[in-house]
Amino acid sequence: MKRREFLTTAAVAGVAAGAGAAPALAQEKVGTIGVAIPSATHGFMGGLNFHAQDTIKRLQQVYPQLDFVLATAGNAGKMVNDIEDMVATRNISALVVLPFESEPLTSPVQAVKEAGIWVTVVDRGLSVEGIEDLYVAGDNPGFGRVAGSISPSISSPARRSSSFAAFPRRSTTSGSRPSPRPSKARASKCSTCSTATGTGTTPST
Repeated sequence: MKRREFLTTAAVAGVAAGAGAAPALAQEKVGTIGVAIPSATHGFMGGLNFHAQDTIKRLQQVYPQLDFVLATAGNAGKMVNDIEDMVATRNISALVVLPFESEPLTSPVQAVKEAGIWVTVVDRGLSVEGIEDLYVAGDNPGFGRVAGSISPSISSPARRSSSFAAFPRRSTTSGSRPSPRPSKARASKCSTCSTATGTGTTPST
């Protein structure tokens, strides 16, 4: 499972399971989960947005008594407004947030927590530790240790040669690049004599 898929699935599903909603046939609504994440401005966030939407669709089938509201933001100010709107107008009972930036989101998320709302922070932490009820993130040091343990096995000359062989080389056959034209001396009349310069002849004095 890719890291971005794991983060969104684990965070949103964990909050849904902890919101007091068990899989059931009853359709009575018991709560609303707000999800605030950065908008899809690059590849990682594009994948994160996709998996967040997909996870919400699947959880709505498992937990029909839960409502979900997803908001994406292209800057920290927009995310703060989204979260405040979720609290004021959607009466959320839990919040899942991947802060656009740590510092600007710390106080708004702390206010959500102080309002008695369950808070899950994903990936990028807040500037003050311990505000959230749950923190979900990838093990970056662990990723580094795994990469370090693998790199010696792919650093041998034979392995490097086979790796480079997979890349096509530019052709150097005749005709692939025009031959340089032979340089020609430029003839110009000397102002003091009739001998042309540029041919290697030095004017007499």
